[in-house]
Amino acid sequence: MNIMKRLTAMLFCLLLLFTVCACDNNTSVFATDEAIADTTFSKMINAIRSKDALELVNMFADSVKIKKELQSSAVDFLEYIQGEVTSFSTASEAGVGVDYQVENGKKTKEIQTSFSLKTTESVYYIAVKERVGGDAGLLSVYIIKAEDWEEDYVYRGDGLWIMGVSIE
Repeated sequence: MNIMKRLTAMLFCLLLLFTVCACDNNTSVFATDEAIADTTFSKMINAIRSKDALELVNMFADSVKIKKELQSSAVDFLEYIQGEVTSFSTASEAGVGVDYQVENGKKTKEIQTSFSLKTTESVYYIAVKERVGGDAGLLSVYIIKAEDWEEDYVYRGDGLWIMGVSIE
Protein backbone atom coordinates (compact mmCIF):
# COMPACT_ATOMS: atom_id res chain seq x y z
CA MET A 1 0.00 0.00 0.00
CA ASN A 2 2.88 2.36 0.74
CA ILE A 3 4.17 1.90 -2.83
CA MET A 4 0.75 2.83 -4.26
CA LYS A 5 0.68 6.05 -2.24
CA ARG A 6 4.17 6.98 -3.46
CA LEU A 7 3.32 6.14 -7.05
CA THR A 8 0.12 8.18 -6.84
CA ALA A 9 2.00 11.11 -5.29
CA MET A 10 4.70 10.94 -7.99
CA LEU A 11 2.10 10.85 -10.76
CA PHE A 12 0.29 13.78 -9.20
CA CYS A 13 3.54 15.77 -8.99
CA LEU A 14 4.41 14.96 -12.60
CA LEU A 15 0.95 16.01 -13.73
CA LEU A 16 1.20 19.22 -11.74
CA LEU A 17 4.68 19.95 -13.11
CA PHE A 18 3.55 19.33 -16.68
CA THR A 19 0.52 21.58 -16.21
CA VAL A 20 2.64 24.42 -14.85
CA CYS A 21 5.26 24.04 -17.59
CA ALA A 22 2.59 23.82 -20.29
CA CYS A 23 1.46 27.39 -19.67
CA ASP A 24 3.14 30.35 -21.36
CA ASN A 25 1.56 33.79 -21.12
CA ASN A 26 -1.83 32.31 -20.29
CA THR A 27 -1.84 29.96 -23.28
CA SER A 28 -1.50 26.22 -22.95
CA VAL A 29 0.73 24.20 -25.24
CA PHE A 30 -2.49 22.40 -26.13
CA ALA A 31 -4.13 25.58 -27.47
CA THR A 32 -4.36 25.74 -31.23
CA ASP A 33 -3.17 28.78 -33.14
CA GLU A 34 -6.81 29.51 -33.99
CA ALA A 35 -7.81 29.36 -30.32
CA ILE A 36 -4.98 31.73 -29.35
CA ALA A 37 -5.98 34.19 -32.10
CA ASP A 38 -9.67 33.96 -31.16
CA THR A 39 -8.89 34.63 -27.50
CA THR A 40 -6.85 37.69 -28.43
CA PHE A 41 -9.56 38.99 -30.76
CA SER A 42 -12.23 38.47 -28.09
CA LYS A 43 -10.17 40.72 -25.79
CA MET A 44 -9.93 43.27 -28.60
CA ILE A 45 -13.73 43.12 -28.98
CA ASN A 46 -14.08 43.88 -25.26
CA ALA A 47 -11.84 46.95 -25.71
CA ILE A 48 -13.84 48.01 -28.78
CA ARG A 49 -17.17 47.61 -27.01
CA SER A 50 -15.99 49.60 -24.00
CA LYS A 51 -14.06 52.11 -26.16
CA ASP A 52 -11.10 51.52 -23.82
CA ALA A 53 -7.87 52.58 -25.56
CA LEU A 54 -5.75 51.68 -22.53
CA GLU A 55 -7.11 48.12 -22.55
CA LEU A 56 -6.18 47.87 -26.23
CA VAL A 57 -2.70 49.33 -25.66
CA ASN A 58 -2.08 46.87 -22.82
CA MET A 59 -2.63 43.99 -25.23
CA PHE A 60 0.48 44.94 -27.21
CA ALA A 61 3.92 43.45 -26.63
CA ASP A 62 6.25 45.58 -24.51
CA SER A 63 8.45 46.26 -27.54
CA VAL A 64 5.47 47.91 -29.25
CA LYS A 65 4.16 49.75 -26.17
CA ILE A 66 7.26 51.96 -26.19
CA LYS A 67 6.07 53.61 -29.42
CA LYS A 68 4.87 57.02 -28.32
CA GLU A 69 2.11 57.16 -30.94
CA LEU A 70 0.53 53.84 -29.86
CA GLN A 71 -1.89 55.46 -27.40
CA SER A 72 -3.18 58.00 -29.91
CA SER A 73 -3.44 55.41 -32.70
CA ALA A 74 -5.40 53.13 -30.34
CA VAL A 75 -7.84 56.00 -29.74
CA ASP A 76 -8.07 56.60 -33.51
CA PHE A 77 -8.73 52.87 -34.04
CA LEU A 78 -11.62 52.88 -31.57
CA GLU A 79 -13.08 56.08 -33.06
CA TYR A 80 -12.81 54.62 -36.57
CA ILE A 81 -15.20 51.80 -35.63
CA GLN A 82 -18.69 53.26 -35.80
CA GLY A 83 -21.78 51.65 -34.25
CA GLU A 84 -22.29 48.84 -31.80
CA VAL A 85 -20.65 45.45 -32.38
CA THR A 86 -23.21 42.94 -33.63
CA SER A 87 -20.98 40.03 -34.68
CA PHE A 88 -17.45 39.01 -35.60
CA SER A 89 -15.73 36.10 -37.30
CA THR A 90 -13.34 33.51 -35.96
CA ALA A 91 -9.72 33.02 -36.98
CA SER A 92 -10.48 29.78 -38.77
CA GLU A 93 -12.79 31.57 -41.21
CA ALA A 94 -9.91 33.55 -42.78
CA GLY A 95 -7.10 31.14 -42.00
CA VAL A 96 -4.12 31.49 -39.72
CA GLY A 97 -0.48 31.96 -40.65
CA VAL A 98 2.33 31.13 -38.25
CA ASP A 99 6.01 32.11 -38.27
CA TYR A 100 8.59 30.97 -35.78
CA GLN A 101 11.38 33.30 -34.66
CA VAL A 102 14.45 32.80 -32.50
CA GLU A 103 15.46 35.83 -30.41
CA ASN A 104 18.29 35.67 -27.92
CA GLY A 105 18.13 31.88 -28.01
CA LYS A 106 14.39 31.82 -27.23
CA LYS A 107 11.88 30.48 -29.71
CA THR A 108 8.73 32.52 -30.24
CA LYS A 109 5.71 32.09 -32.45
CA GLU A 110 4.04 34.87 -34.42
CA ILE A 111 0.45 34.33 -35.47
CA GLN A 112 -1.17 36.32 -38.29
CA THR A 113 -4.88 36.22 -39.04
CA SER A 114 -7.80 38.33 -40.14
CA PHE A 115 -11.25 38.90 -38.79
CA SER A 116 -14.42 40.56 -39.96
CA LEU A 117 -16.30 42.77 -37.54
CA LYS A 118 -19.91 43.81 -38.08
CA THR A 119 -21.42 46.77 -36.32
CA THR A 120 -24.81 48.44 -36.56
CA GLU A 121 -23.26 50.89 -39.04
CA SER A 122 -20.59 49.08 -41.09
CA VAL A 123 -18.43 46.03 -41.67
CA TYR A 124 -14.68 46.11 -41.00
CA TYR A 125 -11.78 43.81 -41.75
CA ILE A 126 -9.08 43.59 -39.11
CA ALA A 127 -5.70 41.94 -39.64
CA VAL A 128 -3.77 40.96 -36.52
CA LYS A 129 -0.23 39.80 -35.85
CA GLU A 130 0.65 38.67 -32.35
CA ARG A 131 3.59 37.01 -30.63
CA VAL A 132 3.32 34.05 -28.30
CA GLY A 133 6.30 33.51 -26.02
CA GLY A 134 9.07 35.95 -25.19
CA ASP A 135 7.86 39.53 -25.64
CA ALA A 136 4.27 38.31 -26.02
CA GLY A 137 1.33 40.37 -27.17
CA LEU A 138 -0.02 42.18 -30.19
CA LEU A 139 2.58 43.36 -32.66
CA SER A 140 0.48 44.83 -35.44
CA VAL A 141 -3.20 45.61 -36.06
CA TYR A 142 -4.64 46.82 -39.36
CA ILE A 143 -8.22 47.88 -40.02
CA ILE A 144 -10.18 48.82 -43.12
CA LYS A 145 -13.87 49.26 -43.91
CA ALA A 146 -15.13 46.37 -46.02
CA GLU A 147 -16.43 48.81 -48.63
CA ASP A 148 -12.87 50.12 -49.11
CA TRP A 149 -11.37 46.64 -49.63
CA GLU A 150 -11.70 45.99 -53.34
CA GLU A 151 -9.69 42.76 -53.53
CA ASP A 152 -11.10 39.25 -53.75
CA TYR A 153 -8.82 37.72 -51.14
CA VAL A 154 -8.55 37.85 -47.35
CA TYR A 155 -7.47 41.19 -45.89
CA ARG A 156 -3.98 41.02 -44.38
CA GLY A 157 -3.16 44.71 -44.10
CA ASP A 158 -0.42 45.99 -46.36
CA GLY A 159 1.75 42.92 -45.78
CA LEU A 160 4.44 44.94 -44.00
CA TRP A 161 3.07 44.31 -40.51
CA ILE A 162 4.17 47.71 -39.20
CA MET A 163 4.31 47.70 -35.39
CA GLY A 164 1.27 49.28 -33.76
CA VAL A 165 -2.10 50.24 -35.24
CA SER A 166 -2.66 51.09 -38.90
CA ILE A 167 -5.93 52.46 -40.28
CA GLU A 168 -6.25 52.09 -44.04
